[in-house]
Amino acid sequence: MRFYRRVHGINQTSLGDLLGYDKTYISALELGKRALDDVGSRRRICAALQLPPHVLGITDPADTDHQAMLQFGESTVRLAEIARQSGHASEAVAELWPLVARLEARIDDGHTERDVLYLLARARVGLGVALGNVLPEERLATAPTGRPRA
Repeated sequence: MRFYRRVHGINQTSLGDLLGYDKTYISALELGKRALDDVGSRRRICAALQLPPHVLGITDPADTDHQAMLQFGESTVRLAEIARQSGHASEAVAELWPLVARLEARIDDGHTERDVLYLLARARVGLGVALGNVLPEERLATAPTGRPRA
């Protein structure tokens, strides 16, 4: 909610009016004191804010938004692998890191569909391999300098 408000430059009262909630309820949601546990409320909020349902954790394997998220993730993993193989490992890391974070957040929210877990595993492996290519290129501040002691 807070992210949506910041992006659209509105306050809690305006968002509450838009969704039919009191400002104090919006504040409690943003602070984590309250939670939107029922799917019906989440769907209503997505419709009111014109957001795809998966943004609020509503997934259904038959849902086109869910399928689009998976296809986007699969494409990201493939493109990152191509970038890594082409010598652009840092770009692969930049693509995979946000995907892994999003998928882990979905799983933390209790969405443990098999296809999401599989995509997360592939993205983590790709991220690990890409990091393995990037990190040796970095110069570590702890690298020894000067002559060794006798």
